Amino acid sequence: MYNTGNKMKYPVFKYRWRWMLKNSPEELWKYISNTELFNHDTGLPPVNDLTADGGELVNARHRLKFYRLGIPVEWVEEPFQWVRPERFGVLREYSKGPVAFMRVIVNLNKIEDGDHKTLLTYDVDITPRNPLGLLAIPIQVGLISRIQFGKIFNRYDSHIGISERSIVFEEKNHLNSGNIDRIHKRAAALPKDETSNHLKEKLLNLLSFGTEPYLSQLKPRTLSVMWNVPYPEVLTFLLQATRAGILQMQWEILCPLCRGAKESYEHLDELDSSVHCETCNIDFNANFEQSVSLTFRPVAAIRQVRGERFCVAGPQVTPHIIMQQLLPPEGMKTLSIQLEEGAYRFRALDSPGNQLVRVVAGGDDKYKIIVSEAGWDDNDIQLSHDVSITLQNDSSHEKLVILERTAWSDEATTAAEVTAMQSFRDLFSSEALRPGQEISVGSLAIVFTDLKASTNLYRRIGDAPAFGLVMDHFDTLKAEIVKENGSIVKTIGDAVMAAFRSPDAAVRAMIGAQEALKLNTNKGQDPLKLKVGIHWGPCIAVNLNERLDYFGTTVNMAARLEGFSSGEDIILSEAVFEDPAIVKMIAEKSAKLDCDKIDTTLKGFEGEKFNVFRITPVNQEG
Repeated sequence: MYNTGNKMKYPVFKYRWRWMLKNSPEELWKYISNTELFNHDTGLPPVNDLTADGGELVNARHRLKFYRLGIPVEWVEEPFQWVRPERFGVLREYSKGPVAFMRVIVNLNKIEDGDHKTLLTYDVDITPRNPLGLLAIPIQVGLISRIQFGKIFNRYDSHIGISERSIVFEEKNHLNSGNIDRIHKRAAALPKDETSNHLKEKLLNLLSFGTEPYLSQLKPRTLSVMWNVPYPEVLTFLLQATRAGILQMQWEILCPLCRGAKESYEHLDELDSSVHCETCNIDFNANFEQSVSLTFRPVAAIRQVRGERFCVAGPQVTPHIIMQQLLPPEGMKTLSIQLEEGAYRFRALDSPGNQLVRVVAGGDDKYKIIVSEAGWDDNDIQLSHDVSITLQNDSSHEKLVILERTAWSDEATTAAEVTAMQSFRDLFSSEALRPGQEISVGSLAIVFTDLKASTNLYRRIGDAPAFGLVMDHFDTLKAEIVKENGSIVKTIGDAVMAAFRSPDAAVRAMIGAQEALKLNTNKGQDPLKLKVGIHWGPCIAVNLNERLDYFGTTVNMAARLEGFSSGEDIILSEAVFEDPAIVKMIAEKSAKLDCDKIDTTLKGFEGEKFNVFRITPVNQEG
């Protein structure tokens, strides 16, 4: 893996350690390959990334430094190489400290030996740089590390599938009595329901005993699994805890290639949508749909979390990458890889384009990928679940070859999702972009509603009673919108603009709102009729009147559709009507919904003909 030539004065120390573990390689990979967590647990100091300060490094190499026992240790780290979930390794070349070179290779081999399913082999080749290294390596690495690593791997193994708590928790309580009192005081502002009380205890436990790497980036979906509480409830609680001053939000900008966090902001108005990724050497524009995600961390007054890094580029940083391999010029390597069904792509760092592949039953079980200066083939590649892949670098330059899933992880909590939540808008009404900034949020279902004949209502029953009915109608609307995880973006007189992450959620909410308004009508009083128009499509987020708002063609069209509604129906654009979930919904409710097609033009879209659709509950009375 490296060639020391004649420069080395000292021998290479070679160590190989083996442990039999109960869990499978697939189950162990998440923890064994998490070099950030592992380095922290072994007591290594946090690292400083000097990559940007010390001259250009190619193929995702990093220049890193830490201090150990007061001694500066500095090195250049090659990119980690791995094949998930079987092996990973890294090479480090040191310029300061007692070590000259170190190579680590970890293999997780599947076995069947009684209760054991994995043979973990840990290989270390390490070369001293000076007499201190010659004396220290046999003791520190050969003896202490072997014992320490075994304890950590067995601890991970013993708690997988039982409780993640002992893996990310420490025995030491990091909170003093003042911190705990402060948490309880601030928690008084949280809701008093059973779920919130349950989550308060779990959060206090986490803040008390959680490891620093874990607390520096709390992810709602991960906590949902660990706490065994539904994800929407966890996310809402974390937002409430932020409002109460226990946590703070982190809006992280993710690179579209490596998907690592490149920037982090506490508030949306600090966000810069133009970002550069040093690792991938690309510039990109952030969007709310994929590249802006939300995590949380404790506020400093509760627990000081410095956000230190213990490893900057291990496999845990890019969980979507299945394989990463460094090939020398004219180099070749054959690997066996296990793949789940789905879409993937091969790419090479600093090389344009990519090669798309699909994993299907009956796909090729052998394939050669050629990386050349000419780019990638346009072939339709289908691979089997267990495939032997030969990587061949026909270029004159070293290439870092990557195989990754094309689908974005569903573990992230995206800004598009959060900003469409009513609880977020209620708790953080002032959280918005900088004035003048625009950022894509992907596709949303935009709803516009209005009360039919509300002007006559004021004349007929008087201003005060009519105003009360209108306010009640807002409450009814909000309740139905929240049920479907949507949000009210703004009100304009008696009208409402709302946003949802899916068309079917918007339709269900509006059917529910119309039914609720009818049921809430007092005897002898004409029911309020809610006119509704819904469109689905891409939207742009902006700051309007110091609030987060949406604009674009999708919003304009949704606003026009509401005018076609009689108050006893819902008007859908063609994009909404043809959504698969809506097609299924209408088919299931065919006995209760009438559907009519309308060919029309829309104001502001002159010269275009549109198909819009009216759905009417047949049992709704006028």
